[in-house]
Amino acid sequence: MAPINTGKEKSFLRRKWAQFYTERQIYLRSHGQVQFISFSPLAQLALVTATLLLFGWVAFASVNVVFKDLIIYTTNAKSRTMQSAYEERLAGLMVAYEELQGKLIETERSYETATENLEEKHRKLVDLLAAADAANAEIEALRREYDKAGMMPKNAAATDKQAALRGNRVLMPLRDAQDRPHLARLESKPDGQRAEAEAGAPSLFSRLFGAEDATTPARYQRGQPDTALAKRMAKLSDNQQILIDRLEQETETTLQKLTAVVSMTHALDAPGLIQRAQPEGLSVGGPFEALDTEDLSERILTAPDAFDRQVYRLVARLEELAILEAAVSKLPLAVPLRDYRMTSRFGPRTDPFNRRVAFHAGLDFAARYGAPVHATVAGKVIYAGWRGGYGRFVEIESANGLTTRFAHLSAINVEEGDDVEFQQVIGKLGNSGRSSGPHLHYEVRIDGEAYDPENFINAGHYVFAQS
Repeated sequence: MAPINTGKEKSFLRRKWAQFYTERQIYLRSHGQVQFISFSPLAQLALVTATLLLFGWVAFASVNVVFKDLIIYTTNAKSRTMQSAYEERLAGLMVAYEELQGKLIETERSYETATENLEEKHRKLVDLLAAADAANAEIEALRREYDKAGMMPKNAAATDKQAALRGNRVLMPLRDAQDRPHLARLESKPDGQRAEAEAGAPSLFSRLFGAEDATTPARYQRGQPDTALAKRMAKLSDNQQILIDRLEQETETTLQKLTAVVSMTHALDAPGLIQRAQPEGLSVGGPFEALDTEDLSERILTAPDAFDRQVYRLVARLEELAILEAAVSKLPLAVPLRDYRMTSRFGPRTDPFNRRVAFHAGLDFAARYGAPVHATVAGKVIYAGWRGGYGRFVEIESANGLTTRFAHLSAINVEEGDDVEFQQVIGKLGNSGRSSGPHLHYEVRIDGEAYDPENFINAGHYVFAQS
């Protein structure tokens, strides 16, 4: 079947080809002659094809000429649409970039501000620590002086039997004193301690920095979102606050202990002693030079930042501590002899010569004849020589109107106008003047008025004596 159909189709195509594309001739007659041009079927097909192509090209060209503006406009509109979309996207990216850049600049400024604040706080803390260390060093130096001197009262009070057996110790670091008021503002406790100084007492810096506080700020425990940098800076700020709190606590504790020393003398109080030590309201050394301490009260009230207010408050307390320490270091808290027994106390007594009641203005210490007598505080000799019933007599002025007197000496080792150091030998125990036997008569006077020297000795013993 397939070959028959194929043959019919070919036959049909031949008939149509022969029908439309038979050989044609064009006759041309000129000057009585006839000529013709013959067109074969293939030539006719080629001519028709060329004609169609020509007409198609003419139509296309005509359409382009007629609708040129419309085509250009359409093309340009599409290009403008694409360009506009690109520009909008680019503008959006630029806005996002500028916002990001602005946030970056703002973050950088915030970081710089926070860093400057931390550095400023750190500088203040370093100054405060230096001042506190200086105060602590002064107390420590005083303790070492008393330790080296080996002077401790043997019969300071009726309850002092055990203390009398503890040897030649008078002072200990103030931080170890017992039964004294103590601030407890911090609830966090250190979880470790660093090695302290090899010699002397550990510095306040090492005691405050020697333990890393294990407390995590509450806002981190609650899990509030924050950046790592902000958390680190907040942690640093919190640690600085903990540090200054501890420093303030340490300062207040030391002040209270020194105030207790002064109160136990029953002759002075801390405010009065500070006023004596600073009659014109001027700083004695000053905690540090970075802050002006003349208007601290106003600064404490007007400082906008709580940290600064606390710093100014602490500076004022350190200033007070420095003055009080300097004043306490000039109090006669030791005894003038190494081996002795107390034979007569301060106050009314029966006179050993006329057996009448009389006022005894000092303490009598019995010891071996010629025993060295030591200065109980550094100062200047304002009298050295014979003085009536006192016999051979030395009087030393230390500071703040306070003088110490040593009577009935067998020999005097200093001269009037000499500067003497603490525990310097100023003479030898004797029996000169109005005396019933070898002993030392010892007095403490403030502005010429006699006070009980035993209270001064007990103040040094009970507050500073090593347990």
